[in-house]
Amino acid sequence: MQWIRENLFLTCVTGALVVCFGVAYTIRSGQDTAFVEKDMRPRIRLASRIRDLSRSEPITKEWLKKAQDRLKKIRGQRDKIVREVGDWNKKSYSVLKLKVITNGVTEVFPAFPYDSAVYQTKDLTSKFTNAYRVALYGALARLDLTSWPTDVEIGELSVKIEKDIQSRRKAAVNRVDYANRRSGAPAPKPPAGDGKPPEEAKKPKGITQEDWDLSRLTDADVSKMARRNATEELMLQKANAGIMFVSPRTLAMVSDLKLPGGDTGPEELDVVFPKEVWKSADAPAGKLWEAQLNLWITQDILTAIDMTNQQSLRTAGSVRKATVPNAAVKRLDGINITEQYLMQRDGANEGDQEADLTQRVTTSEYEIVEYEFQVVMKTSYLPTMMRNLMMRGDHTVTNVTIRKLPVEPAGMQYYGTDPVATVLVTGDVLFRSSWTRKIMPSETLKNRLSSVPGIPGPKDNKPLKQEGQ
Repeated sequence: MQWIRENLFLTCVTGALVVCFGVAYTIRSGQDTAFVEKDMRPRIRLASRIRDLSRSEPITKEWLKKAQDRLKKIRGQRDKIVREVGDWNKKSYSVLKLKVITNGVTEVFPAFPYDSAVYQTKDLTSKFTNAYRVALYGALARLDLTSWPTDVEIGELSVKIEKDIQSRRKAAVNRVDYANRRSGAPAPKPPAGDGKPPEEAKKPKGITQEDWDLSRLTDADVSKMARRNATEELMLQKANAGIMFVSPRTLAMVSDLKLPGGDTGPEELDVVFPKEVWKSADAPAGKLWEAQLNLWITQDILTAIDMTNQQSLRTAGSVRKATVPNAAVKRLDGINITEQYLMQRDGANEGDQEADLTQRVTTSEYEIVEYEFQVVMKTSYLPTMMRNLMMRGDHTVTNVTIRKLPVEPAGMQYYGTDPVATVLVTGDVLFRSSWTRKIMPSETLKNRLSSVPGIPGPKDNKPLKQEGQ
């Protein structure tokens, strides 16, 4: 202790050196651990793989050639699939055919590829819009359609039924009068106009309840009963006259495919050309292509609905009567098609309840078009309808919303005893660019698809030289 007091300075220096050495050792140890974990571990794994490689068979030219052949085969299979899908698109989605009669000679021109010179000289634009609407209406007309009763129809039948009720009421009054005379009771006066019979009147013996009720009806009661009976009778008749409901206006329009000048199209369909422009010869090429896409998708949707209904009528090995109560899809409420290519999807925000099922957007390999349609149906057949739709092409059902059937003011649709609901189906369809970009107008390719990488490019522009643009 005496020595420490005499050499205090040396003692402090020695202690400081010991502390510094300990700190330096700790830091170095940490660095060594980080070095081993971060830098040495990958090297150890690489050395292990090199050792494993040295134990395997050596890579020879023959082995390399087999690997190259396998890769070539895989690429060939991929190209074949792409080619077959494009051919399938071409086969399944045929373009409109436009007929031109010149001096008694009929010429038929495909609507696409679009040739501006031919369209102008042959006035094909107005013929396209007409052919498009006939094909669109015809796709709906091929379904077994019916409609609910109109006020005019109910009024006409009410008149006939009212005459029958008045005749039966008169006979009933006579029978009640005769029964009262036989019983010696004073005959009550039959009600006239809106007057009500006396409350103390009693049903005579020997008179049926039906005759007694008829004898007590007023003229206003007879009118109400006639209209109610006419409505119920027509509702059943209409429901048994077809498989699927559409509006009375739509049914009258598509039954004979009349295209009046003021026609805006069936309200259940998404018609590209409204009444203002459907005969116009100035519709741009891009609008014609939108109409062609619209027609293809509408035909797919309607065909899927019809297939579902036909399958619902063939259950348990028997064929049920083709009526609305027996069908799966009982009413078409509307179809909405964007006709614009889906270039990007909105980013999902936090708390969104509906996320995109797919992230498909238009690329250099294909185009995506979104659509939606709404029907009233038995929900047990929803998987069948979705399957039928996706069998038609590269369709993907992205969302389904099922709502309770609203109570409509008119209440004229009779769907049967099975529970039904309103179903909104949202989906998209994929068209292969290996086929579509050879026939679509250059306006669509350059304007609508210009944001897609690689468009327009030499490969995409080559077939457009045939258009004369």
